[in-house]
Amino acid sequence: MKFKTICNCFYFMLLAVSLPASAQTAGLQNPFSPDLALDPENSGVVEVVAISDMPTVTDAQSAVLQTREQQISNGWVEVNEKRARVVEDYVSDARNKLNADMEAVRESIHSQPADVSGTFLEKASFVGAFPVGGFVDGRWTGVVRVFESSDLGRVVLEEYDYKRAGSHIMIPSEVVDSYANGYPVLYAVLRAGDNHAHTDITWFTDNKQFRMRTGNAILKSDMSYESVEQAINSLR
Repeated sequence: MKFKTICNCFYFMLLAVSLPASAQTAGLQNPFSPDLALDPENSGVVEVVAISDMPTVTDAQSAVLQTREQQISNGWVEVNEKRARVVEDYVSDARNKLNADMEAVRESIHSQPADVSGTFLEKASFVGAFPVGGFVDGRWTGVVRVFESSDLGRVVLEEYDYKRAGSHIMIPSEVVDSYANGYPVLYAVLRAGDNHAHTDITWFTDNKQFRMRTGNAILKSDMSYESVEQAINSLR
């Protein structure tokens, strides 16, 4: 089972553009065309391309560029309060899915969750987890874990085994913030005025896509960003 995904700077999540009828997915949204042809030759790869070469509608391209420009010029992206509060509200919104028994969650996913030892998450309190991604051969290809950190507040860590799922991930070059592990890093601070904000970072390894969201604004000039950067370079 293989499908193509596009990483949209708006939400910093992988968006399924074309899914086989047999694929069962969770946590994926699809504002683009559902009729793109599958691309088996490029499955399990991460590709950085110009946004003009991506199979998205023009309005989406323009919105992605405007969002990135706002991040660069202001240091954050202004969003509505509901969007800014997504990490603050995460536990209550996902309370029916979060499972505090990590061993039980492990049994339902293909890849072992990344070891957080040696990162700031090692000392954080584990709240719960649940499987996400594509459903392949009886198991899910990803997992979401929620932590409470004394340094960074609530942290939502998602990881997705794109190799196992056979995904072709396309990243617009215009939204790449930096590179780590030889792959692009996407970064944004989303805030609503001075009251609510969260930080959203996506990065990749040879087989996984990670997305970390923290319940506060972490500017790249902050000392706390060093902890995030260390996690980006360590989690596998």
